[in-house]
Amino acid sequence: MTQKPEITANAIYKVTDKVTHETYWYVPSDSKPGVYYKVCWSREATRWTCTCKAGQYGQACKHEHAAQVSIVVNKEQELLARSQEPYLPPLPTDQKGLLHSASGKVFNLLK
Repeated sequence: MTQKPEITANAIYKVTDKVTHETYWYVPSDSKPGVYYKVCWSREATRWTCTCKAGQYGQACKHEHAAQVSIVVNKEQELLARSQEPYLPPLPTDQKGLLHSASGKVFNLLK
């Protein structure tokens, strides 16, 4: 069987351990349905690690690459969404921080 150079799965799951607060990704196997590999950044080894066979031997693998691509894509989507939020200019206030409405009412924004 020939190994595919990239993951064909549609979903990669980012998980944060509630106890250790460690963040890792579950990446599905292309060749074994229902099998997921745990990918995480190892601070001690200063490299990505994966529970697949290649990862167990310290080799970089397509699961690590898929997790890294997922991180980049999600960051780009987050930045795009933020850039599309409507801009609300600050309300015009006087020197005392009071907002004067068109009807003549005065609002103190500092309370």
